[in-house]
Amino acid sequence: MGILDLQICATLENLTRLHLPPSDNWHFSIKCTHCNEPHPNVVYFNLQELREVPDSKAEAHYYAKCSLCKREQTILFIAGSQKTYENSGSWQTIARFECRGVELVDFKAGNGWLAFGTASEDTEFGEIDLSEGDWAGYDEAGDASVGVYEFKSQVIRGTGKK
Repeated sequence: MGILDLQICATLENLTRLHLPPSDNWHFSIKCTHCNEPHPNVVYFNLQELREVPDSKAEAHYYAKCSLCKREQTILFIAGSQKTYENSGSWQTIARFECRGVELVDFKAGNGWLAFGTASEDTEFGEIDLSEGDWAGYDEAGDASVGVYEFKSQVIRGTGKK
């Protein structure tokens, strides 16, 4: 079992509170911790949907068996760990996961991100697509350009308890 932290770093231009809603699917590349076999496809799960783990009383956001060694793999989002990204240009943990039999290798940002303008705090920007690492727009109410640039992510071993 391991606790893994998803961290992101980006430059925010006239934006604050960048986050991916829990109702959206979160996409990852994963690999089995038993045989080290990478999963051939990107996997995804929703933070609001729990699935039963077969032959167990446990639940997880993601459940599968490794195609090579057939061992069980589960990923559980740690409730209350999701944070919005505020610190432009610095690494910040935005979510924590308890992983058993599987390791999160890479986060695929995709679209569906939300943020708020700093020039006009009531302006919400939705469906921000970070799959290419950059996004730009315009805040008409605040008369300012907005953007997310140099988006990066990393998955690191979590410190401390859940």
